[in-house]
Amino acid sequence: MRKEYDFSAASGAKRAKDVPHLAKLQAREQPNKTRVTMWIDEDVVAEFRARAAKVGAGYQTEMNRALREAATGTPLTAENLAAVVNKAVAKAARKSVAA
Repeated sequence: MRKEYDFSAASGAKRAKDVPHLAKLQAREQPNKTRVTMWIDEDVVAEFRARAAKVGAGYQTEMNRALREAATGTPLTAENLAAVVNKAVAKAARKSVAA
C-alpha cells in the first residue's frame, strides 16, 4: 500500500447525488441534507461538542446551526422565531380582514 495516492488526474469522478443508486440512498437517509467531508481543528470540534452537551444536541447539529447563522446573518433564537411568526400572523389577519 502506498503512503499517498494522487487523484488529481482522476476523471469521471462523481458526487453521490449524481449516481442514481447512491442518490436514492442519500435522500432516504437524510432528506434535504448533503454529506460533506472536511478537516476541522480539534479545538473547534471540542467547542462544538461542549456546546452540544449543554443543550442536549449533537455536535454536528450545533455546527449546522452556527453555519446557518453565519450564512444568513441572523441567529436562530426564540425571539427571532417569535418575530417571524408574529409577522406572519399579522399578515394573515390583514388578509382576512381585507377579504
